[in-house]
Amino acid sequence: MDTILIDTQHDCTPKGGGQRRTSQISYLARAAGFEAIHLPLERSGEHRGRVVSGLGFAAQSRFPLQFSLRAVRSCGLAVQAYRRALSQHRGTKILLRERTGGVGKVAARIASEFGFKSVAVPQNIESLVPEQTDEVALPRAGWGALRNEVNHFRLDAATFCISREEQWFLNVNGIDAGCLPYFPIPDWEAELLGLRQIRRPALPRRFLILGSAANPPVRRGIVELANLAGPIAAKLGCHIDVAGNDTQELKIDPCSGAVTNHGTVSAEHLSSLLMETTAAIVLQRAGCGALTKLPEFLIAGIPVIANANALRSAYHYRGVHEFESNEELEALMQADLPVPPPPDRPRMHETRFIDQMRRLAGDCSRAAS
Repeated sequence: MDTILIDTQHDCTPKGGGQRRTSQISYLARAAGFEAIHLPLERSGEHRGRVVSGLGFAAQSRFPLQFSLRAVRSCGLAVQAYRRALSQHRGTKILLRERTGGVGKVAARIASEFGFKSVAVPQNIESLVPEQTDEVALPRAGWGALRNEVNHFRLDAATFCISREEQWFLNVNGIDAGCLPYFPIPDWEAELLGLRQIRRPALPRRFLILGSAANPPVRRGIVELANLAGPIAAKLGCHIDVAGNDTQELKIDPCSGAVTNHGTVSAEHLSSLLMETTAAIVLQRAGCGALTKLPEFLIAGIPVIANANALRSAYHYRGVHEFESNEELEALMQADLPVPPPPDRPRMHETRFIDQMRRLAGDCSRAAS
């Protein structure tokens, strides 16, 4: 099978939302006839060489490099790694660019040096993530960083957003971006459908709050939601389960035993929570991209209770229920929510992505053998 390169911070194991999105992109690359090889950013090269590479790249390409030794070294390391990988690649000259902030901007510029077509597949617009700053470019945050990131999308041959909201935003800024909604790869979809068949929601009712504490908007949402839903659960005589990577580090009120924080759980433990939960509850006040867990909950037959921001790009699914107030949340926790039908795979969107990959491959000359 022919090969292309993918620049990502994630592997393809289904342990978190980022990894699941990467697995979807890799799966669709194979459907298009390519094997997506991860582009490594090896931490090699001596100090002076990194500094020279970083400063040389910034001067040559007018890259808005930060005025710090750390940023210069990080930029130089990325420049060396990208140039090494692109020059040695012997497959089709396509670079899938999941990383669009930080050194991902370096990749967008270097791709053209070696005749590569870059395709941006951002998991979210990085400069819109709260508490996140750019590691190499100026401005580090705010509207300037957003403008810088958007301008780098103009260097890509194609862009596919995970959410409709980000597609709209890039479109109004003159970038012809498409949308590729998240949907699990067939193997993981089959597991979720199998879970649907054996689910037995517990009595008294249990509700699941699931997410990774490493993600700032998710972390804040978990804490706020647990402390909001906990007293309601205690009042109604039901239970709240909190689980996810590093959630054991969060300060969550147990509400006299109505809330259990399971922390990082095994796949088997997570499956047991998914089998017993009455519904999943999700809250985010600020966030971009799209939550990969929402379609996965629905495939498994689990209703979703969520606020408006968490439901971005998910309103079209049957089985999602919106709340904005404590009273609305309490009413939904008491309601008999029907088992949602499994959502359909977004085949039209996947086909557009596959067709675009094949068109770009036809435009690319192959790397020298």
